[in-house]
Amino acid sequence: MSDNWQEDEPQEEIIYVSKSEIKRDMEELREFANELVELSQTKLAKLPLNQEQKEAVELGKKIYSKKDAYRRHLQYFSKILFNKDLSEIHHALNLIKQAPQLSNQHYQKLEELRDELIAQGDTAIHNLLNDNPELDRQKLRQLVRQAQKDQQSDKPTKKPAQQIFKYLKEVFPYE
Repeated sequence: MSDNWQEDEPQEEIIYVSKSEIKRDMEELREFANELVELSQTKLAKLPLNQEQKEAVELGKKIYSKKDAYRRHLQYFSKILFNKDLSEIHHALNLIKQAPQLSNQHYQKLEELRDELIAQGDTAIHNLLNDNPELDRQKLRQLVRQAQKDQQSDKPTKKPAQQIFKYLKEVFPYE
């Protein structure tokens, strides 16, 4: 009978973790904790940290200049982070890091749209208005015509093109 109960119950697989692997994990957590402490307040506010983690970050900012105290604090902070699900924090931190690149891509798309509007005129305006009926047709046409006249003049100023870009930036803001 003793053999029977062992066959019926599923055996749990025991995973052994080496001491050096734990040390590597803690070192990664210390680096992550250091990265959190070095973030600005506005970026920190965007992260989903619990109260204990926020307090650890604030204390780390206060003792940042004291080497030994800061090192010990990072060890403490990494213990707080140990065995916690940090995927949300990592995801939010990655979004913060990618924000400048995404912002640049957004503005490049707006510049391409502006150039297309100036080059193609009413056709491009009509296509854009079909996709985005909230745009002001009259204002857009006026700005595009000014930009086209400016390009054809002897001394183009680029100001009308800048006005189109400014209008597009207002209508399609970067989040």
